[in-house]
Amino acid sequence: TCPVCGDLPLMGFLRSEDGLRVLECSRCGTRWGFPRLMCPFCSTTDQEKLSYIYAEEDPDHRLYLCENCHRYLKVTQGYTGKDEELVLPLEDLSTAYLDLEAEKRGYRRGCRTVFS
Repeated sequence: TCPVCGDLPLMGFLRSEDGLRVLECSRCGTRWGFPRLMCPFCSTTDQEKLSYIYAEEDPDHRLYLCENCHRYLKVTQGYTGKDEELVLPLEDLSTAYLDLEAEKRGYRRGCRTVFS
């Protein structure tokens, strides 16, 4: 959860320079580093229950899936600009097709959005 307000992450990105997974709060927009091999919703680290999928035509946007809590997190990778220039709420809107795919597979969004 967010270290400032305690809410859940909207989305994340992998920093190009060191591979750190950075999450952004769905309420206050705070960003914080989070382990790549851990679910940000139920904290499982069981590698058998964590996976990701992506569309072949858009490999830079992935759905990280957790079989333990059946939630998902959208993550952007391959971004090479400055972290503060990456606007994750816009990335979230532009990847709505991933939400549909996750729901089709029986996963639910980890956080509430304006659309949920």
